[in-house]
This record gives sequence, structure tokens and C-alpha cells, in this order.
Amino acid sequence: MNEIKSKRIELETYFKKYSDVPREVILKEDMLRLGMWFTDAAQKAAEGTRTKDYTCSVFSWDAISNEQMSKTIFNSIPERLDLRGGPYGLRGRVRVQPRLNNNSPYLIDVVEGECKVCIREEGGLIPIADLHPFRPRPKYWDKYFEDGTPYKLLSKSDGHILSFLMCQHWGPNEECKYCDINENWRMTRELGEKTKKLPYSDPQQVAEVIAEIFREEREPIDRPVGVFIDGGAITKKLAGLSEDDFYLRFVGLIREKIGARWPIHIATGPKPKEAAERMRAEGVTGHNTNFEVWDKRLFEIMCPGKHRAIGWDNWIKWMIEEVEIFGEGNVTPGFIAGLELAQPWGYKDINEALKSTKSGLEFLMSHGVVPRPITWIVEARSKLAGQVPPPLDYLIQLDAAWYELMVKYRLPPYAQGIQARRMGPGVWEYIGNAAGDMGP
Repeated sequence: MNEIKSKRIELETYFKKYSDVPREVILKEDMLRLGMWFTDAAQKAAEGTRTKDYTCSVFSWDAISNEQMSKTIFNSIPERLDLRGGPYGLRGRVRVQPRLNNNSPYLIDVVEGECKVCIREEGGLIPIADLHPFRPRPKYWDKYFEDGTPYKLLSKSDGHILSFLMCQHWGPNEECKYCDINENWRMTRELGEKTKKLPYSDPQQVAEVIAEIFREEREPIDRPVGVFIDGGAITKKLAGLSEDDFYLRFVGLIREKIGARWPIHIATGPKPKEAAERMRAEGVTGHNTNFEVWDKRLFEIMCPGKHRAIGWDNWIKWMIEEVEIFGEGNVTPGFIAGLELAQPWGYKDINEALKSTKSGLEFLMSHGVVPRPITWIVEARSKLAGQVPPPLDYLIQLDAAWYELMVKYRLPPYAQGIQARRMGPGVWEYIGNAAGDMGP
């Protein structure tokens, strides 16, 4: 039995082992942790659709290096895969983030005229899931400002703004070990894909792009539901402004364009009460404050810049205080699911790792914070390149624990600004983790 064939059998073994977990969760987590690859035919099928754009992304989300990234595949990967049907009867739209890995057992190919998720087996390909049609290319992608700036460069089509494409936690003693934000910026410049002179955006232009996104006619399932302002940490000054002043400029101008109907979430480090109250007063409705890993010792190792600038104790304290300002379901810190197993620093046993992370989830959720798991893909341009991906068992059990705590504390699903507040197999809209695909 070859290695690829064992992957299909392994999947079906997991379906039996975790019979109370939706198959959608198990397949999605495996694809996220291992990545996937696209045949030439699949890339051609994605032409003219909404493709993955590294020029307006803070991370690559890929397990391959610059040398393995061709110009062709750089511009021809769908922004999102929506899985359905197939031999395992996947329900609804199982939304999966494309993460490139040319050694992955998962291959997207065209079979009998339709794109499908396949597994290599015995010299051929076995389809295991159908795909909904790739989403159409937005009209605003073809618009430009007078200075030549493409609208496409300033926001993803779901209202996800990347306002600062670098991070001021710079260098080996500051950058988070799992993260490739600064390397991704360098990569896109090396490939000639950056058209901006600066790694940050003009807020007036961003506000106009967001207004255009909300004006554009779309199918109901594809319409934007909010705004998420994202970017790297600002520890000093950027464009002469502090982090709070820099990011809040965008909020005010966007509110002038779209009014109060839609939520605006923002991603920065957690803030003391006075700063958080200012954010709320100026139109921010939710705060994304990524703590990355619960274990305090690992936080200091994995996130040295965050440790020195804010520290674990303040990070946790301020997140909890922010619930009183933004409300339950609107303080949504991300954490890297599986990072606690990174070696040589992390846990050697997955049960110990689960115990640690579950204790953190329980503590935060009991205070109304809704942590947001992000399945770890070992990015080739990060300092953890070469690590073994987190075990599928670990991710499945963590997703189940997260969902149980959501039910226990009767918490609303997080929206991050740009997702609908709903959970369930094929209903959950977050593409980077399957915890919300749990449930009935």
C-alpha cells in the first residue's frame, strides 16, 4: 500500500473513529493542515474568477517557498474553495482556504468537465468532493484611482481590508515564529507583484473601495456583511501616527461612506479600557486581538515582540475587559491551533497540549471572549519552516472542545465583521478552521 492510498483509507478511518463529528470537519481540517495543489487544468478553470491575491494579503498561508512559487500559480488559485457532495455526502458549502503545498495528497483537478477535490491513488486521481463553481471576479477589480492604484489592491472582495502589509515586530528577536507576514511582503516584491511604494494604504482610497464593494450587485450568498480592518502591529509610528490613530482613520472614513448598518471589526493588539472605549465611540463594533497560543511560556517564545510590547498578563486582562465595551461575540482573538505542539518548545503529548488549550478556552469563554481557532499550516517562509503539521486527531478534538464550550456558555458565533453569525456543517463561513462546522 503506497503512502497516497493510505491517505484515503486514513480519512475513512477517521470518519469511523469520530462518528459524532461531521465529516465536513475532518476533511476540512486535513486539507487546511496539509495544504493542496492545483493541476494546470484547475488553474485554467479559475481564470476570470475571484483568485487568491498575495498583494493584498498579510500572510501567504502556503507550505511552499518562493522558489516553488511560479508566476502562473501565483495568479491562478481560487480565493476560496466551496466543497459539496461527492462520495462522502458533504453538505452545503464547506468553505476551505486554499493553502499551497505541492507535496499534499490533495489535488484540485478537472474531472469530466468539473473541478473536484481529488486524492492521488495508484497512479491516478480519486475524486472525494465536488466543488461549487468558483466565485465570479468582482467588477471593482477592474477599477483604478487617478494615481494608478488598483481598487483590487486595497481590500479583498468580502470587505477584508489589509491596511498595513508588514509588521513592526521586526527581525528574529521580535517576529512571531509561526508568522510569515514580513517575508510575504518581501516575496511579493521579489516576484514583481507589489505596485504600491509603501506597505500601507491611503484611507481615503480604502473607504471608496469599501463603498464600491457594498454598491456592487451580487448574488445574496455572496454579498458582503461587514468590514474587517486588518494589518501588522504598529509599535512605534506609521505615517507619523500611533497604532490607534492609524487604524481609526480608516474607521471614520468608512463610516462616512457606508453608515451604521454594517459592523466594522478591527485587528490590533488588545487595548486598555480607555483606548477600547475610544474605538467603540468612533465606530468599531468588534476587536480581533490574536493571542496565538494560550500557554504563557510558549507565548513568550513564539511571540517575543508581543511579549515585550504588551505581555501575556495584560493581553488576557484587556481582552476580558473589552467584552464590557464590545459585547459577547465581538472580542474574537485568534489563536494558532496546533502551535502548542511546535518543537522543541511545545508539548510532546497531544493530550497535554489539549489540556492546556482547553483550559484557556474555558477561561476566556466563561468571560464572554470568543476565541477564533486558526488551523496551523507550517508556512515555508516562517521561522518554524520544516515543522511537522499538527496531528489530525488534535485538531478534531480541539474543534469538538471549542464547540462544546460555545454551547455551554451560550455564546454567539464570532463574525470577525465579514462572516455571518451561524454555525454548522457546510454553513460556517470561516475558511481557516473547521470548529464552526461542528454542530447539527
